[in-house]
Amino acid sequence: MKGDDAMPEDEARIAVTAPMSGIILNLNVAVGDRVTSGDVLALLEIMKMETEINAPSSGTVESIEVTRGQEVSMGDVLLWIIPGQ
Repeated sequence: MKGDDAMPEDEARIAVTAPMSGIILNLNVAVGDRVTSGDVLALLEIMKMETEINAPSSGTVESIEVTRGQEVSMGDVLLWIIPGQ
């Protein structure tokens, strides 16, 4: 069946999501940047405290879905990483 044609693309990339609601203070990466597991990708302000958003896996930043100063909710996708690239 062709209904699952989109699945491999999503399985081939990793969503980095907001752990809680907050405001994007800074983005430390750009599209095309190579990252290593644990690298700080962004800073999120949650209840007046800065929280680091770390890379869950090594790879290449495919896209960034947020901008500096943007409010995000828990679970919102901040950026996508293609692992191992």
